[in-house]
Amino acid sequence: MIKKTLIALTCIVTCAVMVQAATPEEYNKVFNEAIGLCSVYKKKCTIEVIEHPKMWAQTGADARIQVSTELLRRMNEAQVRGAIFHEVGHAVMEHVETTSEHIAIQKLNGTFDQEKLYEYMRVNEYRADRFAVLAGFFTFRNVDLKGALTILTPPEEYYNQHKTHPSTADRIKAIDNIFRGF
Repeated sequence: MIKKTLIALTCIVTCAVMVQAATPEEYNKVFNEAIGLCSVYKKKCTIEVIEHPKMWAQTGADARIQVSTELLRRMNEAQVRGAIFHEVGHAVMEHVETTSEHIAIQKLNGTFDQEKLYEYMRVNEYRADRFAVLAGFFTFRNVDLKGALTILTPPEEYYNQHKTHPSTADRIKAIDNIFRGF
């Protein structure tokens, strides 16, 4: 009885710590890590915190990463790092630029296919997820992308309307497979 109670109390304490939001010092540290990671790939990234009701984080063509205040309020340091490193992945792999080129080439050839574009964008999401996880591994940083994705999970019907992202369940399965076989 005592052992079960201690396990339950440990779980409660651990869970409470896991949901504690990152402090400004912690997420500024993560931002500096992300900017340093960009520089390794010869990219000059900037990070801007914005108020936005429907956006968590995004990367622009100029490697400008925008992060919502809501994301920072809801995630701990490792989860913020997961979300930001994911965006760094988009920046260093130039996903915005290559997606624009993909659209332009298809339109020029008269072969534009919206479903193929969505598939291309979903693959880029998996690539950015992989980048974030491996960046954390190789820099010895705690990256909780799965935790971040769980917090960011929209309702499943979202994926029927916004086909640019794979479902959270599919992304988590892919993350679980990154180190399989090592």
